[in-house]
Amino acid sequence: MRSMTGFGKGIAEGFDRRVTVELRSVNHRFLDVSSKLPRILVCCEDAIRKVISSYLTRGHVDIYVTYEDNRQGKSVIKPDFVAAERYRDIGKELVKMGFVDDLTVSAIMRLPEVLDLQAEGDDESIIVELAK
Repeated sequence: MRSMTGFGKGIAEGFDRRVTVELRSVNHRFLDVSSKLPRILVCCEDAIRKVISSYLTRGHVDIYVTYEDNRQGKSVIKPDFVAAERYRDIGKELVKMGFVDDLTVSAIMRLPEVLDLQAEGDDESIIVELAK
């Protein structure tokens, strides 16, 4: 890059993922790199800085990266059986007090903290391969 002022955008797609990188640079006395990365890509921050410094020696560079994980089945549902048992036990006590027992499995599954939907961890090696 000959001019210190510029803008660029690139998109890499593969492995059911998509990474978009936008760069903006302006004149600056020294090389100042500022990056905004999603948490999953923080592992790549040093590599990004090395690539930028191999092409530029001065200028203020802002890097914005977005990451989309489009894999099917990437989430894991984790049940909390202890919480479900506590809800059941409270229901039994309420029945003793005269309440109608309408507690079903589907009703318990809708209660807070019985089911926890968590994103499955991503493979850093695939992300690095996508960035090449």
